[in-house]
Amino acid sequence: MYSTPGVYFEQVDRARPALGPLRTDIAGILGYAERGPLLTPVKIHGWRQFTAIFGEPLPFAHLPYAVRGFFENGGAACYIVRVADPAAAVAARTLVPDVATAALEPASQQTALHLWASHGQLHDPVTESPAIIAGEPARLESPGTWGNRLAVSLRPGGLATTETIAQPEDGYTSDVASLSGLEVGAIIRLSQAGTEAPAFRLVAAIDPLRRRLTWNEPLAGLGLDLSPGAPVLVLESVEFDLELFLDGQLVERHRNLSLSA
Repeated sequence: MYSTPGVYFEQVDRARPALGPLRTDIAGILGYAERGPLLTPVKIHGWRQFTAIFGEPLPFAHLPYAVRGFFENGGAACYIVRVADPAAAVAARTLVPDVATAALEPASQQTALHLWASHGQLHDPVTESPAIIAGEPARLESPGTWGNRLAVSLRPGGLATTETIAQPEDGYTSDVASLSGLEVGAIIRLSQAGTEAPAFRLVAAIDPLRRRLTWNEPLAGLGLDLSPGAPVLVLESVEFDLELFLDGQLVERHRNLSLSA
């Protein structure tokens, strides 16, 4: 430390900055796998994680053995890229689990659910009967024959049931008894005593103070009686449960999914 003001000169050794050690235990490996994301790098940290994502080793593929050897020799992490013959990759069949979409959007713009598997004819795993969705058999497709071991079950769900306590005749809004389970974008099935078929609308806005729903389109023209003193409208949110079976065993369950993005 200098005790007086002034100009001082110091001699400093000119040396190269020290370089930190570079990791050499991270690799990128690509090849054929039973399943998993296609042409997408996935970082894994062990053999069990590899089999959980990409499945068991295929007899004709070198990828699994390269990955196992990498970790057995001290590797810490690697990126896996699954590849497949582009000619074998097929697009998904569009499945529409509920006829509600037909009343919400034009046929060319219907909200749809895309499922991927190479299951030819989709069967319900409980009833063993062909699944019928929107009036026609459903099909699932994907690259990889592992999907032949998959089955998917779609079941009706539901988060909310309520009824109107006030219904303006313009049909743009509805005051309801409860907002529990309702949210903006929800698909709602509307029914009324004396009507032949239910109607469907989307919730465009919610006023929690007034417990008021605003619809994406007016309710007029749906065959509902909106006049004063008419029977109340029963509102039910439209959701479905999706169950995925592998070799007959339930491996995934997703409850109360919606066709609304």
